[in-house]
Amino acid sequence: MQQGKMFFFIGTVMALVQGGYVRRIQSGKQLRIATIGMSLLIPAFVIMAFAHSAVLMYLALMLFAFASATVVPCLTTLISEYGGSDQKGVILGVFRSLGALARAIGPVVSSVVYWSCGDKNFNEILHKTSKALGQSQIVNYMAPTPQGAVGGTKRYLMEPSALLRLKGL
Repeated sequence: MQQGKMFFFIGTVMALVQGGYVRRIQSGKQLRIATIGMSLLIPAFVIMAFAHSAVLMYLALMLFAFASATVVPCLTTLISEYGGSDQKGVILGVFRSLGALARAIGPVVSSVVYWSCGDKNFNEILHKTSKALGQSQIVNYMAPTPQGAVGGTKRYLMEPSALLRLKGL
């Protein structure tokens, strides 16, 4: 019964946020909102880990639901701005497929590493991997914008034509 209440609460918050807030986000502010949403995941998980009452747990779930309701639609909107009208389906399909693949493979890889290395080594590996990913994102952010980017100032890791070649089209 408690899990049902929890999922009902998450679904209600997400529906209200997406229907009342996300659909009204002005064009060009999606990246900022997605970043705020991702940033809210940190306190959500910390509060969830140390919650000793239902009130704290529901506060963490509210932050988590807000993040989930803002990040995916905003990132999908940002991705949809790349490529021509004939490429949008492939680009969005690859984006959604990579997200599904990450959700499927992530827990398996984490479990294998955890059970292979033990909890102390796992924490060290997780810390070093997180640090390396953070540094790579900083380097990517500071890289110059490629010539011919869609809209002139948009940044992307891979050209839409390269996505089409990966897909075999």
